[in-house]
Amino acid sequence: MTLLHENAETSQNLVIGMPPPPESAESSQKPAIGSVSAMKEATVSVQPADVAGIELLSASQMARRLWFVFTLSGLCNVFNMLEVNIYLPYLYSRVQCCEHDGVLLDSKYDIVKQDSVADMQKAAISLGKTMNLTRDGAGLFYLPACSLPHFPAGHELWSMSSKCQNKAFVQDTAQQILSMSQPIQKGLGILVLPVASAMADVKGRVPVMAAFISCLMLACMCFAADACGFMSGNALVYMGGAMLFPSWDPKDAIVNGVVADVLGNDENNKSRAFSSSLTINNIGSVVCSAISYVCIRLHLTSYFLPWFAFSGLALSILTFLFFCVPETLPEHFKQPIQLSMFNPFQAHLHSLSLLGRDRVLVLLAVISFIFTGSFVGFIVTLFSYLCMIGFSMEEALLPGTVGNAATALFALILVPQLPRLGVWRASLLGHSCWILAYMLWGPVSIMCGKAFPYVAGCVQSLAFLLTVPSLQTMVSQRVSASDQAKCQGAIGAVNVLGVFVGIAFYSSILFDATAQGFERSRPALVSGALSAVCLALTAVARKWDSIDHTVIPTWEDYE
Repeated sequence: MTLLHENAETSQNLVIGMPPPPESAESSQKPAIGSVSAMKEATVSVQPADVAGIELLSASQMARRLWFVFTLSGLCNVFNMLEVNIYLPYLYSRVQCCEHDGVLLDSKYDIVKQDSVADMQKAAISLGKTMNLTRDGAGLFYLPACSLPHFPAGHELWSMSSKCQNKAFVQDTAQQILSMSQPIQKGLGILVLPVASAMADVKGRVPVMAAFISCLMLACMCFAADACGFMSGNALVYMGGAMLFPSWDPKDAIVNGVVADVLGNDENNKSRAFSSSLTINNIGSVVCSAISYVCIRLHLTSYFLPWFAFSGLALSILTFLFFCVPETLPEHFKQPIQLSMFNPFQAHLHSLSLLGRDRVLVLLAVISFIFTGSFVGFIVTLFSYLCMIGFSMEEALLPGTVGNAATALFALILVPQLPRLGVWRASLLGHSCWILAYMLWGPVSIMCGKAFPYVAGCVQSLAFLLTVPSLQTMVSQRVSASDQAKCQGAIGAVNVLGVFVGIAFYSSILFDATAQGFERSRPALVSGALSAVCLALTAVARKWDSIDHTVIPTWEDYE
């Protein structure tokens, strides 16, 4: 079954090598995307889906047509990395225990392993600190959870909080807050996403992006207020965490819609554009990681200044959006707002019905759900896991930063080859790389040392570059031009459900700050197994696509 009824004739022309219909004289006189004249108009000239050509754009042509969306996506991606790099250390810094809150810790946080007791005793003696050892019934010494010495910031045994000396308790408490704030965030996202996608398809992309960026600025202001003690408890943390919802799938759905507006039904150029956008996003991630490294290196007791600075960054992005980003939604797609658009459940049903008419899209949605749940679940525990295997807080940022930096090199080599490789083969190769990456993160790093997380970060970036743009392209190619944002939003909603399940499962069940040996690699092993499932399902989806749908062309089709 096909969803491309409106574009069926053009799709057939593309596959058999026939040229697309010529543009009208009126359309040929419109200014090019990214030109000065186009920037002065309220809307931009986009390539309609029914006249998409097959000529591959050069890198300079791609940059001229999509520079504004690449820049916007890269800037917004900084806030994705805030949740990975800054949010968890910030939560660590807030944890209180023992003498600071008067509550004794559970006995599971006692240090009972004899080599750990010896290491802690040796470190305390070298720093001139005293320790209160207790003898158990078997005559062995152990350290009660609240009797641990306060090691200085930066020391390998530092608890990562100035108000609690027990590192395992600090990590568990932060993960518990994260496991509660993330469902709130994703719950808000899943309610807003279909409404925002529907609005973007009838009123334009820019107003929706403006609302999203305003939410990011509000999130940073909430965290800054919490860091300066404006309100006790965790209310501001949960509110700020919820307002970060646009930084993931909602933002991506709108950005993908902009790319589809500009490039129409041109599969090869869209695939390269999505890969280029991901590369720019990773450059933004590297910048965020560098800033995060400096913040963590300072061992701040209060994260007010970083969050205040990031709220200023959000304001700058909003300014860029209004003054530099043109509206890409074609005028003939714009319609009056209907009251039914504000019903998220009805909007979800409508968006999901677009997927439900195509069994390949249904299977791609299942793959996206499994992939997102396994990846996000692993990522939210990765920082704590690296600290458990010997990384300091600032060192724990480096493997991901190295991987993001390597994306530029991978993109330089891979993006020109994507048309020849094809999106299905790229997706299969990408899921294979995910399996390897999780094995490197988990058991290999535990057995072979701290060098392998850096290798894992690079393999993970290669896997991202292969799988994510491929999925976006496959979904975009199977829906009509008027439903691009809604279908990308439907996939985003499925991803949000995956995040719900992944975070709850990984943070509450798989992750254990007191785990020893290979038990510490449980999140990585489970993610590796789920990646193998995605690999198998992708092979099935590829087979179905070749049977009941026009095969997405590769470069050989044009030669």
